[in-house]
Amino acid sequence: MKKNSYNSIIRSTGLIGFVHIVKLLTGFVRNKIVAIYWGPSGVGIWGLCTSWIEMLQFVSLVGMEKSVVKGIAEETNIKNRQRTIQISCLLLFASSILCMTATFLFSKSFSLITFGSDKHQAEIVVCGFVAIFTSASILIGAVLNGLRELKSLALFQLSGIIIGNLFVYFMIPYANENYAPYLLLLNAVFLTMTGVFAFARVSMSWEPISLNHIGSSISNLFEVGGGVWVTSMSMAVMTYMVNLLIRDSLGTSVLGMYLAGWSVSSMFIGILLSSMSAGYFPEICAAKNDLQKSTAIINSQVEFGLLISFPIVCCVYCFGEFILSLLYSDEFSNAASMLRWLMSGVSVRLLGYPLSYALLAKGKMGQYVISQFVFQILNYCTLWLLVALSDDRYLGASFFFSYLIYIVLTYYFCKRSYAFNFSRFVYLLISLYAIAAIILSRSFFRHGVIGVFVGFTIILASITFSLYQFKMRSGIDFVEIFRQKFFK
Repeated sequence: MKKNSYNSIIRSTGLIGFVHIVKLLTGFVRNKIVAIYWGPSGVGIWGLCTSWIEMLQFVSLVGMEKSVVKGIAEETNIKNRQRTIQISCLLLFASSILCMTATFLFSKSFSLITFGSDKHQAEIVVCGFVAIFTSASILIGAVLNGLRELKSLALFQLSGIIIGNLFVYFMIPYANENYAPYLLLLNAVFLTMTGVFAFARVSMSWEPISLNHIGSSISNLFEVGGGVWVTSMSMAVMTYMVNLLIRDSLGTSVLGMYLAGWSVSSMFIGILLSSMSAGYFPEICAAKNDLQKSTAIINSQVEFGLLISFPIVCCVYCFGEFILSLLYSDEFSNAASMLRWLMSGVSVRLLGYPLSYALLAKGKMGQYVISQFVFQILNYCTLWLLVALSDDRYLGASFFFSYLIYIVLTYYFCKRSYAFNFSRFVYLLISLYAIAAIILSRSFFRHGVIGVFVGFTIILASITFSLYQFKMRSGIDFVEIFRQKFFK
């Protein structure tokens, strides 16, 4: 059971993971160009636009990025599945109209809040269009994921990411930070266009729908989507408020530093989470009533995530300054302390994400919402205290401590719903993470010959350990595959 579970995770993760690696690389290239031509302030403006777009995006999606996957994956009747897809499209269209109407009406106020000036109303409206196009591409991805059309999903995302970013790379040197929303719009349009082409190739017929169909489908979608929408929306609002808090208290440049650290930590782990969720969520939905099987699936997912991220976390801890200088510029190396705290937080997040998805699969919306709200409120309040101290080195600490409380809550809820317990191997991995983090966080081990030696030793040991465990638990020898591929 364990070996089959690992193999299933690797198959579903590999394809989508490749897409997210490309997304990671193209994103870093874009961030590098922005940092060179616009500086930390430009990175801060780009981040403010992105957080505003994400907030609008969650408003228009109303939680369908998860509920559509669940609804399609669990539905065995083909006609009902097709009606679910049709109604989700209609729901997105209606919510998008409401979202854009509100953006037009209150653009002056939104501009004042976001940019500190009422002279950016056009940029606010453009961000609204970016959110609509991005929401459409996300919904298409959710439909393809629910249908298990992972190749089509990967192809449309890959082509849209590459084409859109190439145009953005070319435009950044000739623009300034005020053009950030327009460049984001260009990127979103290309991604949506490739998504429409991929969706058009899916073999399906459009079914007649009645008011009863609409009512029942919306009810089913909101059974999961309602909780997801509330938490996603609150997360986007909190992220937006966090960015405004840092900008108003410490300046746009410090915000740019913080967002650089956030981007590096989130992109590394974000690839892993997005890749694994493509196969994990439909699987845990199908097995939710089998407690033993569900526990095995959750533990396998946690183990896989911790194993594959272990070397990455060690690299970031050891070479944080170098990574920030390489991906941005030398000005950003001062954000290394923030980066290490943020990386600690996303490492804890790896433990929590399979548990939160398991709660969604079980229909435990109240527990899911409570755990998300507790994290968000703790994160903002702790960050407010850190900002009040005016020491930006520890800004990421709020993220780490808030996720520690979050994991305790989600573990307790899953224990009640699934009689769940972490495996012994998970506890071993947590211990190894803690030991490596403590060693590499000491400044003595990050500088000079001793620092380089200790860092490389721990990184090589983590890679060796992860590869060995993958071989033992899945039967896949990545070293042998690499040797046969490149050294025939």
